[in-house]
Amino acid sequence: MTTATSSRLLSPKDVCEMVPGLTVKNLAQMRYLRRGPKFYKPTPRLVTYREDDVLAWIEASAQDTTP
Repeated sequence: MTTATSSRLLSPKDVCEMVPGLTVKNLAQMRYLRRGPKFYKPTPRLVTYREDDVLAWIEASAQDTTP
């Protein structure tokens, strides 16, 4: 049996407030390029993100050196 995780749904604006310097336009471009956090599109005009997915995406970007 799997347990459902309850995660708050975020708008693109909410995601941008979590990530300094990220704009709604940049986030839309990342969706188009298939980069960035996993997103959901329940209707043709509505884009949402699960808070857990956004936090996982941020964690995955951790670096310990600069290129």
